[in-house]
Amino acid sequence: MHIAESDQPFVEALAREAGALLMRYQREGFEVAHKGAIDLVTTADRASDQLISRALAARYPSHLVISEEDAAKPQAVDGAPVWYVDPLDGTTGFAHGYPAFAVSIGLYERGEARLGVVYDPTRDELFSARLGHGARLNGQPIHVSRTNRLIESLLTSGFPYDIGESGSNLAEYQRLTLLSRGVRISGAAALDLAWVACGRVDGYWEPEIAPWDGAAGALIVREAGGQATHYDNRDWKPSRSPVVASNGQLHRLLLDQINP
Repeated sequence: MHIAESDQPFVEALAREAGALLMRYQREGFEVAHKGAIDLVTTADRASDQLISRALAARYPSHLVISEEDAAKPQAVDGAPVWYVDPLDGTTGFAHGYPAFAVSIGLYERGEARLGVVYDPTRDELFSARLGHGARLNGQPIHVSRTNRLIESLLTSGFPYDIGESGSNLAEYQRLTLLSRGVRISGAAALDLAWVACGRVDGYWEPEIAPWDGAAGALIVREAGGQATHYDNRDWKPSRSPVVASNGQLHRLLLDQINP
């Protein structure tokens, strides 16, 4: 499948439109429901999901759209291109008024990332990448950091909703906090990946993220010169699985500490 130059600005504009919708809900109010004890969903999630899914289905009727808010869909249909959509990554922060959430849209074909867009509406920052064309922030090229020592690095991580299935991440968090300049928690995997790509943080890991959490961000990291893998150092693919992303120079050091 050939991704035309016009596809990227279309998806970027769609992410901005969804972000503006989320900010309107922030100002005017929203309802909160529970998918789990601490796993939330809001009316803003659902409205953003509807906006994005309808627009993608209208422009790409032969493609599959897999969204967090409609996760019962199959993972593949006869090799059709797949859009992985997180209409509001960082719902818990959003529900508390914490300004760390994003819209994430990633396109894959036969398991390979083709296009990724992450939009942070609180800062009006749009991160995007197209396979083979580099990564950008608001249209300007970005690159990962050049930090090559853990003690000089700033890292970010996250914790799973179900620690019984995925592990608590506490031991890794403590270990890497002591070996670096600190570990930050944003609560939004898409932003963590985007911030690795632009060099604000040097590395990110998490014991479990969903396909729609990392589909766009993993490509943006790679197109910015970094790495995004599973814990076994294979390239990260959209799945409910662990992720390690870095500037590349720290990757083996991070993997050694996560898998001591």
